[in-house]
Amino acid sequence: MAIFDVLLRLLRSIGMTVVTYHHALAYIGNRPYADVVLNPAFGTSPTHKCLVDTGADYLTLPAHYAAGSGISLASGAPVSVVLASGGSVSMTQVSGVSVTIEGFAVIVDVFFDHTAGSLALLGRQALLAAMEAGFSATQWLYK
Repeated sequence: MAIFDVLLRLLRSIGMTVVTYHHALAYIGNRPYADVVLNPAFGTSPTHKCLVDTGADYLTLPAHYAAGSGISLASGAPVSVVLASGGSVSMTQVSGVSVTIEGFAVIVDVFFDHTAGSLALLGRQALLAAMEAGFSATQWLYK
């Protein structure tokens, strides 16, 4: 019996929940990224690589991503977002956006950042709406 099987039986015997993940993606440059498509019904929406950031609350994208997916920022609301650095930045929050994350369809709020050079971040709200996720030393896992 493999050591993994022995360990799995031991964990189950003491009542620990064991999660089995069905998918694994290797890190890119030592970071986890996910493929995200905004408004997939638009037809020409591109796939964006988003950094999986469990410290971020929401899906946050550069503002210019909206137009390429048929999303009007005029329908959003201006919000001030506090950054991890302690500063803040003005963004546009668009509620109820249809998104696919690694092929899983969800409806989430998206924050569009007008700051030059902003990063595409997949935060907890969108990540957990789409899937259960985990991390190892070399890859991120989901089911």
